Amino acid sequence: MHAIVWHGSGRGGPITPRGAGLFAAPPLFQFSAGETVGWDRRGDQFGGLSALLVYLAFAGGAWLVVSTQLPHRGVRWPSLVPGALLFGAGLLFVNVFNVYVTTRLVEDRADTYGALGIAAALLFSLVLVGRLILLSAELNASLDERRARRAWRGG
Repeated sequence: MHAIVWHGSGRGGPITPRGAGLFAAPPLFQFSAGETVGWDRRGDQFGGLSALLVYLAFAGGAWLVVSTQLPHRGVRWPSLVPGALLFGAGLLFVNVFNVYVTTRLVEDRADTYGALGIAAALLFSLVLVGRLILLSAELNASLDERRARRAWRGG
């Protein structure tokens, strides 16, 4: 998907074993972020706000590391930061949505839908995360194209 966004073709660049292995890193960061956020929220009166910022930093940082290993037209890592921030903020939104909306819907209708309702909720969350991955790549590629056009025009 990144190769298509950045190069217009699925053959845009190789995916290295290291890059594929880094896909295991975000779930570990997710777990670490969850534990850190929980500890931070219990720690002080401004724990909620700082917990959100910590989560954003963990999720965005993890995605930045992963996206440096995916095809990205050879741009340097600072050009990938806007997409990583978008991904972190979007993942935060998905988690908040899951906690406050999806969980309540599943609990209220557990007798009606049971395991199928839980599976549907999880699949919906995964679809949203997949869209976030695509949007982060598109944002970075668009910003890079805009920068290249400005440099080409001399302004």
